[in-house]
Amino acid sequence: MIRKRIILAAICMLLLSVACQQCSTVQTTKPYEIGKVTAETILYEARILQNRGELSEQDFETVRGIYDKLKDAQDVAINARMSLIQYHSAGAETQAEIAMLEVVNLSSELLRLAAKYKIGGAQ
Repeated sequence: MIRKRIILAAICMLLLSVACQQCSTVQTTKPYEIGKVTAETILYEARILQNRGELSEQDFETVRGIYDKLKDAQDVAINARMSLIQYHSAGAETQAEIAMLEVVNLSSELLRLAAKYKIGGAQ
């Protein structure tokens, strides 16, 4: 009976040490693709801040420029995905991967700008 408790305690201590180690390691941020509604919300809230005088015209134009690029990239990515589904070729797969990478990069840039300018929930 005592032997079982010692083994159980050792297992619990091992699990606890693994859990503590995982919590203390550096957590990386993964790229994130935002949807059209989120992008539109960021643009809308940027316009509100600009109208209130809390965001300059140049800063708003920067946000709008990234939004426009993201919107176009999302359309290209949708078409690339449809092509991949239809043709399922290596070329279509490569085009879809490139299109998705561009969407992720632009999404990250728009989120970075939202945080920089304190737009919406990024405050």
